[in-house]
Amino acid sequence: MLKKLATKGIEAALGAPLIENALNTLSLDGPVHVLAVGKAATSMMAGARRSTTDISSGFLVTKLDHMDKNCVDKTLHAYEAGHPIPNETSLVAGAHMVEWVSALPPNANLVMLLSGGASSLVEVLPEGWTLEDLQMVNQQLLASGADIESINQNRKSISLIKGGKLLQNFKGRRAEILSISDVQGDNLACIGSGLGMAPTRCHFQHTSSVVASNQTVREAIERLAFSQQLAVITNEESLYEDVRTLSVRLVEQIIEGPAGLYIYGGESTVKLPPTPGLGGRNQMLALLFARELKKNNLRNVRGVFIGTDGTDGPTKYAGATVDWDTLQHVNEADIAIEKANPTPLLEQKQACIVTGPTGTNVMDIALIKKE
Repeated sequence: MLKKLATKGIEAALGAPLIENALNTLSLDGPVHVLAVGKAATSMMAGARRSTTDISSGFLVTKLDHMDKNCVDKTLHAYEAGHPIPNETSLVAGAHMVEWVSALPPNANLVMLLSGGASSLVEVLPEGWTLEDLQMVNQQLLASGADIESINQNRKSISLIKGGKLLQNFKGRRAEILSISDVQGDNLACIGSGLGMAPTRCHFQHTSSVVASNQTVREAIERLAFSQQLAVITNEESLYEDVRTLSVRLVEQIIEGPAGLYIYGGESTVKLPPTPGLGGRNQMLALLFARELKKNNLRNVRGVFIGTDGTDGPTKYAGATVDWDTLQHVNEADIAIEKANPTPLLEQKQACIVTGPTGTNVMDIALIKKE
Protein backbone atom coordinates (compact mmCIF):
# COMPACT_ATOMS: atom_id res chain seq x y z
CA MET A 1 0.00 0.00 0.00
CA LEU A 2 2.76 2.48 0.92
CA LYS A 3 4.66 1.87 -2.32
CA LYS A 4 1.47 2.43 -4.31
CA LEU A 5 0.79 5.68 -2.44
CA ALA A 6 4.34 6.86 -3.15
CA THR A 7 4.10 5.95 -6.83
CA LYS A 8 0.78 7.75 -7.28
CA GLY A 9 2.12 10.78 -5.46
CA ILE A 10 5.18 10.96 -7.70
CA GLU A 11 2.92 10.91 -10.76
CA ALA A 12 1.55 14.31 -9.67
CA ALA A 13 4.98 15.83 -10.32
CA LEU A 14 5.69 14.30 -13.74
CA GLY A 15 7.32 16.78 -16.10
CA ALA A 16 5.37 16.19 -19.32
CA PRO A 17 1.81 17.19 -18.28
CA LEU A 18 3.05 20.02 -16.06
CA ILE A 19 5.14 21.64 -18.80
CA GLU A 20 2.46 21.10 -21.43
CA ASN A 21 -0.06 22.93 -19.24
CA ALA A 22 2.40 25.68 -18.32
CA LEU A 23 3.31 26.45 -21.93
CA ASN A 24 -0.31 26.38 -23.05
CA THR A 25 -0.98 29.28 -20.67
CA LEU A 26 2.00 31.39 -21.80
CA SER A 27 1.81 34.01 -24.53
CA LEU A 28 5.14 34.02 -26.37
CA ASP A 29 5.54 36.34 -29.36
CA GLY A 30 8.28 35.37 -31.77
CA PRO A 31 10.28 32.16 -32.17
CA VAL A 32 10.46 29.82 -29.17
CA HIS A 33 13.59 27.83 -28.35
CA VAL A 34 13.54 25.25 -25.54
CA LEU A 35 16.49 24.27 -23.34
CA ALA A 36 15.91 21.31 -20.98
CA VAL A 37 18.54 20.19 -18.48
CA GLY A 38 18.21 17.68 -15.64
CA LYS A 39 17.02 14.19 -14.78
CA ALA A 40 13.47 15.14 -15.81
CA ALA A 41 14.60 16.89 -19.02
CA THR A 42 13.23 14.23 -21.39
CA SER A 43 9.79 14.29 -19.78
CA MET A 44 9.74 18.10 -19.63
CA MET A 45 10.79 18.41 -23.28
CA ALA A 46 8.07 15.93 -24.26
CA GLY A 47 5.53 18.16 -22.54
CA ALA A 48 6.84 21.22 -24.37
CA ARG A 49 6.48 19.43 -27.69
CA ARG A 50 2.95 18.31 -26.86
CA SER A 51 1.91 21.86 -26.07
CA THR A 52 0.37 24.28 -28.54
CA THR A 53 3.66 26.24 -28.64
CA ASP A 54 5.48 26.18 -31.97
CA ILE A 55 9.07 25.27 -31.06
CA SER A 56 11.83 26.38 -33.43
CA SER A 57 14.68 24.40 -31.86
CA GLY A 58 15.63 22.54 -28.72
CA PHE A 59 18.62 21.54 -26.62
CA LEU A 60 18.41 18.71 -24.09
CA VAL A 61 20.86 17.29 -21.56
CA THR A 62 19.88 14.46 -19.24
CA LYS A 63 21.38 11.63 -17.24
CA LEU A 64 22.69 8.45 -18.84
CA ASP A 65 19.85 6.03 -19.69
CA HIS A 66 17.22 8.76 -19.20
CA MET A 67 16.81 9.67 -22.88
CA ASP A 68 13.79 8.76 -24.97
CA LYS A 69 15.43 8.12 -28.33
CA ASN A 70 12.09 8.74 -30.08
CA CYS A 71 12.21 12.41 -29.08
CA VAL A 72 15.52 13.09 -30.86
CA ASP A 73 15.30 14.67 -34.32
CA LYS A 74 17.12 17.28 -36.40
CA THR A 75 15.59 20.17 -34.41
CA LEU A 76 16.89 18.85 -31.07
CA HIS A 77 20.47 18.74 -29.81
CA ALA A 78 20.50 15.95 -27.22
CA TYR A 79 23.12 14.62 -24.79
CA GLU A 80 23.30 12.07 -22.00
CA ALA A 81 25.92 13.09 -19.44
CA GLY A 82 27.34 12.03 -16.08
CA HIS A 83 25.53 12.18 -12.75
CA PRO A 84 26.22 12.57 -9.85
CA ILE A 85 29.82 12.94 -11.03
CA PRO A 86 30.33 14.99 -14.25
CA ASN A 87 31.98 13.26 -17.19
CA GLU A 88 33.50 14.32 -20.51
CA THR A 89 30.04 14.65 -22.05
CA SER A 90 29.12 17.14 -19.30
CA LEU A 91 31.85 19.44 -20.61
CA VAL A 92 31.01 18.84 -24.28
CA ALA A 93 27.31 19.49 -23.65
CA GLY A 94 28.13 22.59 -21.60
CA ALA A 95 30.28 24.09 -24.35
CA HIS A 96 27.70 23.35 -27.05
CA MET A 97 24.90 24.72 -24.86
CA VAL A 98 26.71 28.06 -24.56
CA GLU A 99 27.17 28.15 -28.35
CA TRP A 100 23.48 27.35 -28.87
CA VAL A 101 22.26 30.02 -26.43
CA SER A 102 24.68 32.58 -27.91
CA ALA A 103 23.36 31.96 -31.42
CA LEU A 104 19.68 32.56 -30.61
CA PRO A 105 18.30 35.58 -32.53
CA PRO A 106 17.37 38.96 -30.97
CA ASN A 107 13.63 38.18 -31.17
CA ALA A 108 14.00 34.78 -29.49
CA ASN A 109 12.02 33.49 -26.54
CA LEU A 110 14.09 31.04 -24.52
CA VAL A 111 12.16 28.55 -22.41
CA MET A 112 14.43 26.84 -19.89
CA LEU A 113 13.17 23.61 -18.35
CA LEU A 114 15.27 22.83 -15.28
CA SER A 115 15.24 19.85 -12.94
CA GLY A 116 17.53 18.24 -10.40
CA GLY A 117 20.80 16.86 -11.67
CA ALA A 118 21.53 19.83 -13.93
CA SER A 119 24.51 20.84 -11.79
CA SER A 120 26.42 17.70 -12.75
CA LEU A 121 25.13 17.25 -16.29
CA VAL A 122 26.54 20.44 -17.86
CA GLU A 123 29.63 22.44 -17.07
CA VAL A 124 32.07 24.96 -18.53
CA LEU A 125 35.27 25.30 -16.53
CA PRO A 126 37.58 28.27 -16.05
CA GLU A 127 41.06 28.17 -17.53
CA GLY A 128 43.38 25.85 -15.66
CA TRP A 129 40.66 23.45 -14.51
CA THR A 130 40.49 19.89 -15.82
CA LEU A 131 37.72 17.30 -15.80
CA GLU A 132 39.70 15.37 -13.19
CA ASP A 133 39.76 18.46 -10.95
CA LEU A 134 36.00 18.85 -11.33
CA GLN A 135 35.33 15.19 -10.58
CA MET A 136 37.53 15.25 -7.48
CA VAL A 137 35.76 18.34 -6.09
CA ASN A 138 32.34 16.78 -6.72
CA GLN A 139 33.35 13.51 -5.08
CA GLN A 140 34.62 15.36 -2.01
CA LEU A 141 31.45 17.46 -1.77
CA LEU A 142 29.13 14.47 -2.11
CA ALA A 143 31.05 12.48 0.53
CA SER A 144 31.15 15.37 2.99
CA GLY A 145 27.58 15.09 4.23
CA ALA A 146 26.88 18.69 3.18
CA ASP A 147 23.37 19.66 2.07
CA ILE A 148 22.59 20.38 -1.59
CA GLU A 149 22.54 24.15 -1.12
CA SER A 150 26.10 24.14 0.20
CA ILE A 151 27.23 21.76 -2.53
CA ASN A 152 25.69 23.89 -5.28
CA GLN A 153 27.18 27.06 -3.83
CA ASN A 154 30.60 25.50 -4.27
CA ARG A 155 29.74 24.38 -7.80
CA LYS A 156 28.71 27.93 -8.75
CA SER A 157 32.02 29.33 -7.57
CA ILE A 158 34.03 27.29 -10.11
CA SER A 159 31.57 27.39 -13.03
CA LEU A 160 31.40 29.67 -16.06
CA ILE A 161 27.70 28.91 -16.68
CA LYS A 162 26.08 28.61 -13.25
CA GLY A 163 24.84 31.38 -10.96
CA GLY A 164 23.42 33.49 -13.82
CA LYS A 165 26.49 33.23 -16.05
CA LEU A 166 24.86 31.15 -18.81
CA LEU A 167 22.26 33.80 -19.65
CA GLN A 168 24.95 36.44 -20.07
CA ASN A 169 25.22 34.83 -23.52
CA PHE A 170 21.51 35.25 -24.35
CA LYS A 171 20.74 38.08 -26.81
CA GLY A 172 17.01 37.43 -27.16
CA ARG A 173 13.94 39.23 -25.82
CA ARG A 174 12.61 36.91 -23.11
CA ALA A 175 13.71 33.98 -20.93
CA GLU A 176 11.03 31.92 -19.21
CA ILE A 177 12.38 29.53 -16.57
CA LEU A 178 10.15 26.59 -15.60
CA SER A 179 11.61 24.39 -12.87
CA ILE A 180 10.88 21.16 -11.09
CA SER A 181 12.45 21.89 -7.73
CA ASP A 182 14.76 19.47 -5.96
CA VAL A 183 15.95 21.94 -3.31
CA GLN A 184 14.70 23.17 0.04
CA GLY A 185 12.74 26.40 -0.34
CA ASP A 186 12.47 26.05 -4.16
CA ASN A 187 15.22 28.65 -4.59
CA LEU A 188 16.05 29.32 -8.27
CA ALA A 189 19.58 30.27 -7.22
CA CYS A 190 20.05 26.69 -6.00
CA ILE A 191 18.13 24.66 -8.63
CA GLY A 192 20.77 23.48 -11.09
CA SER A 193 23.25 25.71 -9.21
CA GLY A 194 21.50 28.77 -10.60
CA LEU A 195 21.70 27.73 -14.26
CA GLY A 196 18.51 29.69 -14.96
CA MET A 197 19.29 32.78 -12.90
CA ALA A 198 19.23 36.18 -14.58
CA PRO A 199 22.65 37.77 -15.11
CA THR A 200 23.65 40.78 -13.03
CA ARG A 201 23.01 43.05 -16.02
CA CYS A 202 19.85 41.72 -17.64
CA HIS A 203 18.72 43.28 -20.96
CA PHE A 204 15.80 40.90 -21.51
CA GLN A 205 12.57 39.95 -19.75
CA HIS A 206 13.28 37.19 -17.22
CA THR A 207 10.57 35.31 -15.34
CA SER A 208 10.68 32.07 -13.41
CA SER A 209 8.24 29.69 -11.77
CA VAL A 210 8.29 26.30 -10.07
CA VAL A 211 5.87 23.84 -11.67
CA ALA A 212 6.40 21.05 -9.11
CA SER A 213 8.14 20.50 -5.79
CA ASN A 214 8.25 18.03 -2.94
CA GLN A 215 5.05 19.59 -1.65
CA THR A 216 3.30 18.59 -4.90
CA VAL A 217 3.95 14.92 -4.20
CA ARG A 218 3.18 15.05 -0.49
CA GLU A 219 -0.15 16.81 -1.06
CA ALA A 220 -1.11 14.27 -3.73
CA ILE A 221 -0.32 11.43 -1.32
CA GLU A 222 -2.36 13.10 1.41
CA ARG A 223 -5.37 13.50 -0.91
CA LEU A 224 -5.16 9.87 -1.97
CA ALA A 225 -4.83 8.73 1.65
CA PHE A 226 -7.93 10.70 2.63
CA SER A 227 -9.84 9.13 -0.27
CA GLN A 228 -8.96 5.73 1.20
CA GLN A 229 -10.06 6.77 4.71
CA LEU A 230 -6.49 6.71 6.01
CA ALA A 231 -5.74 9.00 8.95
CA VAL A 232 -2.86 11.32 8.02
CA ILE A 233 -1.03 12.24 11.22
CA THR A 234 1.63 14.51 9.76
CA ASN A 235 2.66 15.89 6.37
CA GLU A 236 5.92 17.80 6.59
CA GLU A 237 9.09 18.58 4.66
CA SER A 238 11.61 17.79 7.35
CA LEU A 239 14.06 15.19 6.02
CA TYR A 240 17.04 17.54 6.26
CA GLU A 241 19.30 15.83 8.79
CA ASP A 242 22.02 13.23 8.69
CA VAL A 243 20.37 9.83 8.28
CA ARG A 244 21.67 8.58 11.63
CA THR A 245 19.98 11.28 13.71
CA LEU A 246 16.98 11.38 11.39
CA SER A 247 16.15 7.68 11.83
CA VAL A 248 16.07 8.11 15.61
CA ARG A 249 13.91 11.23 15.40
CA LEU A 250 11.39 9.57 13.08
CA VAL A 251 10.99 6.54 15.33
CA GLU A 252 10.60 8.75 18.41
CA GLN A 253 7.85 10.67 16.62
CA ILE A 254 6.10 7.45 15.62
CA ILE A 255 6.30 6.05 19.17
CA GLU A 256 4.77 9.21 20.63
CA GLY A 257 2.16 9.65 17.89
CA PRO A 258 -1.14 7.90 17.17
CA ALA A 259 -1.79 5.22 14.58
CA GLY A 260 -2.02 6.43 10.99
CA LEU A 261 0.06 7.62 8.05
CA TYR A 262 3.10 9.85 8.49
CA ILE A 263 4.24 11.70 5.35
CA TYR A 264 7.70 13.23 5.16
CA GLY A 265 9.70 14.89 2.40
CA GLY A 266 13.10 16.45 1.89
CA GLU A 267 16.64 15.29 1.27
CA SER A 268 18.67 13.72 4.06
CA THR A 269 22.46 13.71 4.15
CA VAL A 270 25.05 10.96 4.60
CA LYS A 271 28.67 11.41 5.57
CA LEU A 272 30.56 8.66 3.76
CA PRO A 273 33.57 6.71 5.04
CA PRO A 274 36.82 6.83 2.99
CA THR A 275 35.82 3.71 1.06
CA PRO A 276 32.02 3.55 0.98
CA GLY A 277 30.06 0.53 -0.08
CA LEU A 278 26.99 0.47 -2.32
CA GLY A 279 23.80 2.39 -1.60
CA GLY A 280 22.11 5.76 -1.38
CA ARG A 281 20.68 8.00 1.32
CA ASN A 282 17.20 6.43 1.14
CA GLN A 283 18.54 2.90 1.54
CA MET A 284 20.77 4.07 4.40
CA LEU A 285 17.82 5.75 6.10
CA ALA A 286 15.63 2.68 5.56
CA LEU A 287 18.22 0.36 7.12
CA LEU A 288 18.77 2.68 10.07
CA PHE A 289 15.00 2.96 10.52
CA ALA A 290 14.69 -0.85 10.46
CA ARG A 291 17.35 -1.07 13.18
CA GLU A 292 15.44 1.44 15.32
CA LEU A 293 12.22 -0.54 14.83
CA LYS A 294 13.99 -3.68 16.04
CA LYS A 295 15.60 -1.86 18.95
CA ASN A 296 12.23 -0.47 20.09
CA ASN A 297 10.28 -3.66 19.30
CA LEU A 298 7.87 -1.79 16.99
CA ARG A 299 6.06 -4.63 15.23
CA ASN A 300 3.21 -2.43 14.00
CA VAL A 301 5.20 0.03 11.87
CA ARG A 302 6.26 -0.08 8.23
CA GLY A 303 8.21 2.51 6.24
CA VAL A 304 8.93 3.32 2.61
CA PHE A 305 11.88 5.56 1.76
CA ILE A 306 12.14 6.55 -1.89
CA GLY A 307 13.87 8.98 -4.23
CA THR A 308 11.26 10.59 -6.46
CA ASP A 309 13.60 10.49 -9.47
CA GLY A 310 13.82 6.70 -9.30
CA THR A 311 17.51 6.62 -8.35
CA ASP A 312 19.08 6.26 -4.92
CA GLY A 313 22.84 6.68 -5.06
CA PRO A 314 24.86 4.75 -7.67
CA THR A 315 22.36 1.87 -7.66
CA LYS A 316 19.45 0.68 -9.79
CA TYR A 317 17.10 1.15 -6.84
CA ALA A 318 14.89 4.08 -5.86
CA GLY A 319 14.93 3.20 -2.17
CA ALA A 320 13.64 0.52 0.17
CA THR A 321 10.71 -0.62 2.29
CA VAL A 322 11.27 -2.00 5.80
CA ASP A 323 9.48 -3.12 8.96
CA TRP A 324 10.25 -4.96 12.22
CA ASP A 325 10.79 -8.24 10.34
CA THR A 326 13.44 -6.82 7.99
CA LEU A 327 16.28 -7.54 10.43
CA GLN A 328 16.68 -10.79 12.38
CA HIS A 329 18.40 -9.00 15.27
CA VAL A 330 19.22 -5.42 16.19
CA ASN A 331 22.94 -5.65 15.30
CA GLU A 332 22.50 -7.35 11.92
CA ALA A 333 22.83 -4.06 10.00
CA ASP A 334 25.72 -2.57 11.99
CA ILE A 335 28.51 -3.43 9.55
CA ALA A 336 26.47 -2.37 6.51
CA ILE A 337 25.70 0.96 8.17
CA GLU A 338 29.29 1.54 9.29
CA LYS A 339 30.58 0.91 5.76
CA ALA A 340 27.73 2.83 4.06
CA ASN A 341 26.91 -0.40 2.26
CA PRO A 342 23.14 -0.88 2.67
CA THR A 343 22.28 -2.27 -0.77
CA PRO A 344 23.58 -5.87 -0.44
CA LEU A 345 21.76 -6.45 2.86
CA LEU A 346 18.53 -4.85 1.61
CA GLU A 347 18.76 -6.93 -1.58
CA GLN A 348 19.14 -10.04 0.56
CA LYS A 349 16.00 -9.01 2.46
CA GLN A 350 14.15 -8.29 -0.81
CA ALA A 351 13.46 -4.80 0.51
CA CYS A 352 14.75 -2.71 -2.41
CA ILE A 353 12.37 -0.71 -4.60
CA VAL A 354 12.81 -0.42 -8.38
CA THR A 355 10.93 2.22 -10.37
CA GLY A 356 13.29 3.23 -13.18
CA PRO A 357 13.54 6.89 -14.23
CA THR A 358 10.29 8.57 -13.19
CA GLY A 359 10.24 11.77 -15.25
CA THR A 360 10.56 14.03 -12.24
CA ASN A 361 12.92 14.87 -9.37
CA VAL A 362 11.54 16.52 -6.22
CA MET A 363 13.88 15.10 -3.59
CA ASP A 364 12.75 12.18 -1.40
CA ILE A 365 9.60 10.87 0.23
CA ALA A 366 9.24 8.79 3.38
CA LEU A 367 5.89 7.18 4.18
CA ILE A 368 5.47 5.50 7.55
CA LYS A 369 2.35 3.59 8.58
CA LYS A 370 1.63 2.83 12.22
CA GLU A 371 -1.15 0.33 12.86
